[in-house]
Formats: sequence, C-alpha cells, structure tokens
Amino acid sequence: MKGSILLVEDETCLARLMALELSEAGYDVTIASDGLAGLEQAEANAPDLLLLDWSLPKLTGLDLCAKLRRAGDAVPIIFVTSRAEDEYKAIALEAGANDYLMKPFNINALLDKISTFFNPQLSTLLD
Repeated sequence: MKGSILLVEDETCLARLMALELSEAGYDVTIASDGLAGLEQAEANAPDLLLLDWSLPKLTGLDLCAKLRRAGDAVPIIFVTSRAEDEYKAIALEAGANDYLMKPFNINALLDKISTFFNPQLSTLLD
C-alpha cells in the first residue's frame, strides 16, 4: 500500500469511482459521505492524505479543513470540488488546504497531485 486516503465526498457514485481508481493505484481508501463523518474519521484514523469536496452536508469541506488545521493536524489536504472560481481556491488555501482540483477532472491529474505528497523527491522536482 502506498498510503491511506480519506475521501470526503457526498456524491456516492463519484466517491465509489474515485475510491476504485485510487485503490487500483495502490492506496488504502476510506470514504466519508459528510463533513462531520469526515472529521470523525480524520481524528480517529489519522489518514496520510484527505480529499475534500467543498459542499458537504453537516460540515462543509472548508470548515472541516479549518477545524483540522486549528487542532494542529498537518495532514495534506486536496480539495476536489466544482467551485471553479479563483476566489474559492484562494479561500481553501488560506484555510490550510495544500492543493485544489476542480471537477470535472482527469483521474491522472488527481493521481499526479496525490503522488507529490507520497513522494517528497517528486515534489521537490516539481517546484
């Protein structure tokens, strides 16, 4: 296994498809379908990386990200969201996100972003 990923996505079909692709790429994936469940999973299981949708029931992805950062959690966070305006990307990064990918997306683009957090040498080459 390459590492553990917590996927917080409320669109069931998309979450299952993403989890399947990530699992086939060698990651251990857990799905949470709302922000509150995502927060509980993140605190209980300490995943290696979080993939967050912005618009989630019970607790938004932005609020989830901010809560984790206020608690001192440094887990890498990538937003995967349909919010395409640049202002949302800036807000997510200010809240503590490490990266941002807009829906619809190519799965290879997501895998490339994820790999930079699991392969520090690759990350420095991309800087």
